[in-house]
Amino acid sequence: MRGNSLIDLIYNDLLEKNSQLNKLEDELTMFNDAKRDSLKTFYNYNNKSDSYYSSAGNELSNIKDTVLKARLILLLANSKHKYEHNISSFSKLIRDIDSNSVVIDDYRKTLEIVTTLPVIEKYQLEHMPDIKTAADMAKSAKKLKNKTVKLAQQYQSAIEK
Repeated sequence: MRGNSLIDLIYNDLLEKNSQLNKLEDELTMFNDAKRDSLKTFYNYNNKSDSYYSSAGNELSNIKDTVLKARLILLLANSKHKYEHNISSFSKLIRDIDSNSVVIDDYRKTLEIVTTLPVIEKYQLEHMPDIKTAADMAKSAKKLKNKTVKLAQQYQSAIEK
């Protein structure tokens, strides 16, 4: 079950009635879970490498010998470039997954809207309150306004005399 917005509530109701939507939701859930699980190892691996290069960069700030420091900067830059080249296939696949995930999310939200819109429109047509009550209140409000204004003006006139 998703959140508690009216769209979510209507959509959840539709999921119970529509096996095609329900199956898609199950597939989306499995995809998101699998995506997290399948990339977890790579992210841990990559985070460790990123952490190393960050730590090495911090250590460089403690080296006073400028020639030695420059050589180490170049050594680390070359190593990081080689590492980025080695993981470029992973990086491309992750960009592809992320790009497709954005489209999936956009169309999932679109699906929620386009499947729930007819439901709310049907509700609007079938449950429109009787206008007579509001019209009667509008007449009463107008009469009461006129009566109140008239009475206030009478009392104001009496004070001003």
